[in-house]
Amino acid sequence: MSHVQPTKPPRYSSTYEDGTYQYRHVILDKSMLTTIPNTRLMNEYEWRALGIQQGPHWEH
Repeated sequence: MSHVQPTKPPRYSSTYEDGTYQYRHVILDKSMLTTIPNTRLMNEYEWRALGIQQGPHWEH
């Protein structure tokens, strides 16, 4: 995964729940599109390296 400096910081949706899990959408700048894998989920190290800030135990 190559490192690209975003031109805008991530934006975060409000959280919502389904009774089991809590969800939040993270909207990244289009310049980050080439750094995000589309064949698998990212691990915590990868999404934190993109500047995404979530509390512990969040999963992509």
